[in-house]
Amino acid sequence: SHLTQLTINTLKGLLHLVTPGGLYVIEDVRYEAFNALDCHTVEELGPVIDELGYRWELITAKPEEGQGHNSFLIVIYC
Repeated sequence: SHLTQLTINTLKGLLHLVTPGGLYVIEDVRYEAFNALDCHTVEELGPVIDELGYRWELITAKPEEGQGHNSFLIVIYC
C-alpha cells in the first residue's frame, strides 16, 4: 500500500522479523505528498524509523521521462 499509516503499521509489525544484517526496503517514497496520490513521504517515515532505533538511508532515482517527480527508496539496516 502507499497509504502512510499502513506503511508505518507494516514497518512496526515486521521490522523485528528481519535477520540481523538484513535490509528492509520501502519503495515509492516521496519528499512531499501529491494531490493525486496518498503516498508516504520521507518526512513522515524518517522520524518513525529513528524512533525505532534503526539506521536508514534514502536512495534516489531519476524520474522517468515525462514524470515530474522523483521516486525514492528508504533502506533500513537491521
